[in-house]
Amino acid sequence: MEKLTIVRETDQEILFLDYFDGTPVHFTRNKMTGQITVNADDMVRAIGSADSFEEFLATDKGLDFINEWKKEHPNTPFFGGAVIKKSID
Repeated sequence: MEKLTIVRETDQEILFLDYFDGTPVHFTRNKMTGQITVNADDMVRAIGSADSFEEFLATDKGLDFINEWKKEHPNTPFFGGAVIKKSID
């Protein structure tokens, strides 16, 4: 990662931008909970796995990722737990 910068701030959250090997990766921090989320599309593009998170999940590597999550977190759903769909405007 290079240099974390604030892109936008609202009453509820702060949107950050950083770069991984020159590829932009967005992070969001919820001001109330402190929870930090990463833009999954940016993440898989940065590591060169796919052009989108949805595309990544359709690969063998993506399916292995889901299966590992389920083994390690049997009481937490993958979708709605580890993965929360959110749009960044």
